[in-house]
Amino acid sequence: MLAGAIALGNTLEALAGTYIFRRIEQESKNSDNIKNVAYFILFVAIGSTLISAFIGTSSLFLAGI
Repeated sequence: MLAGAIALGNTLEALAGTYIFRRIEQESKNSDNIKNVAYFILFVAIGSTLISAFIGTSSLFLAGI
């Protein structure tokens, strides 16, 4: 069960990153804009990683490990 929860967190990380990336690209087709690069780093790279880290550590905490 613990491994499944951690795997779910990792899967959600990838799905959230893909979703956010596609939303940013739909809003602006010009990826050379520094604003889009900042959004990519902030929301896609950091934001989606936080989802996986939160679910993984929460699962370990709730399992008592």
